[in-house]
Amino acid sequence: MASPLTVEIAVRKFGERTALGGASFELRTGEIRLLIAHWMFYTLMGVSQIGLMRVFASVAFGLDLWHFLQLAGSAIMAFVSSMASSAFILMVATLCRSRKQFEGLPTILILFMSTPGGSMMHRFIILRFVLDLSHVTSNSWAMDGFRDVFWHHIPGENIFLSIAVEVGVFLAMTAGFLAAASVFSRRRDVK
Repeated sequence: MASPLTVEIAVRKFGERTALGGASFELRTGEIRLLIAHWMFYTLMGVSQIGLMRVFASVAFGLDLWHFLQLAGSAIMAFVSSMASSAFILMVATLCRSRKQFEGLPTILILFMSTPGGSMMHRFIILRFVLDLSHVTSNSWAMDGFRDVFWHHIPGENIFLSIAVEVGVFLAMTAGFLAAASVFSRRRDVK
């Protein structure tokens, strides 16, 4: 599998972007490869950040987080939540028309998603209709998945079945966001 840097260098070196900006097959193939390469890079960066937070929590707070089922469950949740988050930010990046627009829009969207999603306040004190609305955000599904792994897991039960719904939702979000990013990048090339 090629690294994101290798794919980007290849796209620029072999000139799959036409000077006229037409939507040729080579142009689309290069853009999709570049989009996937960026998505893979940001996904791996997200997984490594979550792993680093786990190590810090274990060392700084003395938490015992090193059981096999918790490691496996949190690794799966870290991977699928990073996949969806990376796809979301790529969708927003292809939706924005300028760099200035991209500097402000993601901040507003992330703050909007974090509040009902449970990142800024506990979800048990949120009103019922806001709690129902929060299932639109990826933060809500991530909080539910990690809570199932660390706090609500009953020993003897299959941890993978307890997070299956969250994993399925994240995979669907990833596919939807990547498809939207591909459409938005195509729309920009046609204009």
